[in-house]
Amino acid sequence: MIVRYGIYEGSVAAENQAQFDRNMGDEVVPMLARMPGVLEVRLLRGIGVGALAPRYHQMIELSFADDAGLLMAMNSAERRDIGRVQAPSLDLFSGHTPHANFSVTRRLRGANVK
Repeated sequence: MIVRYGIYEGSVAAENQAQFDRNMGDEVVPMLARMPGVLEVRLLRGIGVGALAPRYHQMIELSFADDAGLLMAMNSAERRDIGRVQAPSLDLFSGHTPHANFSVTRRLRGANVK
């Protein structure tokens, strides 16, 4: 299994938060889920601890069965369309958005999972 992360390292001004979250959750994430090769999409929201603001505002996690699935998604017309839909959100975001790919080498389920 291959996992790709889009990492939103930075922040969104409080007055733009609702618009940013709505666009990412209601527009961008569903489009990501429709890309060929994608098995699952998860939208993760950064949380602060105590008075500390989160370093990462948001992360998007995409899961693929293998390298071929990842390449299929990255080369798809759907991926190119996402940039257009995502642009308004990126205008509200202050920071940078690195991406990273990982191979899942081990996965265990917790004792409380049925």
